[in-house]
Amino acid sequence: MHPEKLDEAFRRGLDLPSGTDLMSIRYANHPHWDSLGHLSLVVALEEAFEVEFEEDEVLTLDSYHAAAEMIAKKKAGQL
Repeated sequence: MHPEKLDEAFRRGLDLPSGTDLMSIRYANHPHWDSLGHLSLVVALEEAFEVEFEEDEVLTLDSYHAAAEMIAKKKAGQL
């Protein structure tokens, strides 16, 4: 896992400034992470890490940590 790549995908997908504490934001708990922001984030993550999320996986992507875990599992072939 490349944390810089994950940081960039979050910033790009949610249109966040560089000083944002990515570890503390959660879905629907940050003004940029609404339903539209969520879709933009999913696309940014899929493009950055060359993965595809299933619908049920998209629904569980609710934090930076959750995204990091899911991407690591996908890359390891566990999902």
